[in-house]
Order: sequence, then structure tokens, then C-alpha cells
Amino acid sequence: MDFLCVTGVEDLLQDDVASTIDNLRNAGMKVWMLTGDKVETATCISISAGLKAKNHKIYTIKNDDIKAKVNEDKNKTEVDVLKEKFNEYRDKIHFDPHLFIIDGDTLDLALKNCEKEFFETAMLAPSLVCCRCSPTQKRIIVHTIKNYTDARTASVGDGGNDVAMIQEADVGIGIEGKEGLQASLAADYSIKEFKSLNKLLLWFGRIAYKNTSMMSKFIIHRGLIVSFNQFIFSCMFFFNPVALYTGFLNFGYSTIFTSLPCICVLLDQDVNENNVLNFPTLYKLLLKGRELNLRNFLLWLFKSIFQAFIIMFGSILFFKENIFLEIITVTFTCLIYLEIFNVYLEINKYHWFMWVSFGVTLTVYLLTIGLFSNLLDIYFIFTTKTFFKIPLISLIAWAPFFIISKIKKWCFPEAIEKLNRSKNFEKMIELRDEKV
Repeated sequence: MDFLCVTGVEDLLQDDVASTIDNLRNAGMKVWMLTGDKVETATCISISAGLKAKNHKIYTIKNDDIKAKVNEDKNKTEVDVLKEKFNEYRDKIHFDPHLFIIDGDTLDLALKNCEKEFFETAMLAPSLVCCRCSPTQKRIIVHTIKNYTDARTASVGDGGNDVAMIQEADVGIGIEGKEGLQASLAADYSIKEFKSLNKLLLWFGRIAYKNTSMMSKFIIHRGLIVSFNQFIFSCMFFFNPVALYTGFLNFGYSTIFTSLPCICVLLDQDVNENNVLNFPTLYKLLLKGRELNLRNFLLWLFKSIFQAFIIMFGSILFFKENIFLEIITVTFTCLIYLEIFNVYLEINKYHWFMWVSFGVTLTVYLLTIGLFSNLLDIYFIFTTKTFFKIPLISLIAWAPFFIISKIKKWCFPEAIEKLNRSKNFEKMIELRDEKV
């Protein structure tokens, strides 16, 4: 028989798929490919997509190979042979990194009989490729990853067979592709192209995590410092059960008078977008969970106690003949100043909205207490002996943390601060691109 012709269908990847996957891996993420393609096709795609690096070798487990082993040794079952394959892979991975490829039938056997061994082995691999995966298998893999690890999962797909996987993941991302909008409609986030993951995860994901963590610290501090003010006040006046701040003042402090400065925290950027996208390892630093951990909570707890102590004792020391209304006025005004000072300390990039928010906050505060003269004494604030002493008390409560922060930044700078200080950043980018 003679060949009349040979035909082939090319499954083209989108632009910058390989570079996007490389960035995600440099950011500390493990990338697995769950596909319905056969082993040969999936292997070629994993190479073109960059899942297989130049120094990686390929280790494939097929159902046909397992059955052949069983036929050679009748004393062994398919599960025994599969476990031997897993052990063989673990031995190989110690010497050379291997891309781990497994077909659908073998995957089904592993999930039913040796699930733990499979995931322990798969987590050692630089990347995993599961071929001939059904939608149910994709969902089971994502679900089981969360059981065996503490990692967060993000599923990316563009077809209807990816919907179950997308909905099972912590973050589902759908791509609007030629296969329709089923994946994008079922997902938490919808993107046009795969390369948009760069900006979605490395930039928006990073900045959202950092700013949300900082906002949480301010909310914790804002509630604690008011509580400690009340506690210290009660202790100083023979445990008198009188409330220091009324319901309106508590409401105003947590919403009206501190909302704009806190918005500045949400708009803050510690590093610009180009730096993050060109240095994906900056995202990897967040995986240590240092933005909002027990150590940070205890630090802000101490900060709240210290600042409440300074405010209360400072108001008694500087204003010895105060009546109850004047104590409330001094301490509450100090809280407003202190919130502004704290925001100024934590902001990395100063912008016009920050200064406007500070000015608007103080203006709204003065106008409000002018209308509610029964709650605070506005005339007492503008007296000569009071006008400068209230900001002074706030500065005394804030200054130690400001000094410690500056010393830490200059003596023990983090990677982001080093990058921001670098004057040769553009040159570093050019050299890196030349190497690529």
C-alpha cells in the first residue's frame, strides 16, 4: 500500500503561554495540566507550553505498560505495579527533575486504590500532566489536592468540560475561547487570553492581598485602641462604669472620621506594576504569610495598648483640671490624629488623594463636633493651651513606631525596598531580556 497523503491538525496555543507559565512557576505556584487529549498530544503540548523545562526529563505511566507488567508477573496486581512506578519516580526525581505524565485509566486506578501515594508522588514533580481526564476526574483532583495540602487552588479552563474543575477550586478562572462561554460564566473571574493570568494573579492578586491584610490590621487596631481607652479610663477613675464614648462617637470613629484615610490603604502600591510582572518572585514572598500572622497581630495589639496608654495619661498630664467632657474631647481628637499618622506611616506611595483625605477628615470632624456640642467641646480644642497639645500627644504615641520603622527599612531592607531603591532597574530588565 502506498501513502496518498498525510494530514495533521495543529492545536495552536495562544500568545505568551510559555512565558506566562514560567512566570507563575517563578512566583512559587505549581502548574498542573489536566487535559482530555491522549498521551502523545498532551506530551507535545506540555513541551510547547513550557511545562517541560530544558533540564527536565519525561516520566510517563500508561495503563498499557502496567498491564504488560502484570502479564509478565502473575503474582502482582495492577495496583502493586502502579505503586512500584510511583516508587521508581521518587527515586528518579532525586537525581533529575522529571515531568510526570499519567493517562486517564491509570489515574482512575490511582484515585480508587492508592490516592495518598499518588498525590505524595505528584507533589514532588515540577509539573503533572493528566491525560484523557474526564470532567469528574478533574474535579476530584482539585478537591483532593485541598485535602492533602494546605495550598490554595486556582483552576483555569476554556471549555464546558472544565466547569466542574473551575467550580471546585478556591479560585475559578474562565477563558473566553472558541469553545464558548460556559467556563467564563461559571468562573469567579473571566479573562480573554491565558496571558492575562500574569496581571490577574501577580499584580491584582498580590496588591489585593497586601492591602486587604493592611486594612485588617487597621480595623483590629481601631477597635482595640477604643476598648483600651475605656479600660484605662475606668481603672484611673476607680473602675467607674461610665462610658467614655457614646454610641454616636463610636459610630463616627469607625465610619465617618476614619473611612477616607483607610481608603488610602486600599489604594496603596508598595511597588509598581512593571516591577511585579518583571520580577514574579516578589509574589513568592507572600507565600510565607507574613502580612497577617500571629506575630503581626501581637505587634498591633501592643501598638494599640501603648497608644491608648499615652493618650489617656497624656491627656491627664497635660490637662490636669479637665472636666469629663474635656477628657472625652482631648482623647477622641487624639484618636483622629493618631489614625491619620498611622495611615501616613504605613503608606508606601504618597499621592494627592491621601493628602485630600487627611484634610477632609479633619474638616468633617470639626464641623461634626460643632453641630453636636453636647458630645464634644469644640471651643476647648481651639484654646491656646489645647490647640498644639493634642497633636503633640498623638505624635508622642506615634513617634516610636515611626522611628523603628525607618531604622528597620534602612538597616534591614526587604527585597521590595531594595528593588525600589535600585537606580539600574531598567538596565536589569534589558540584561534579562537579552539573556532570554
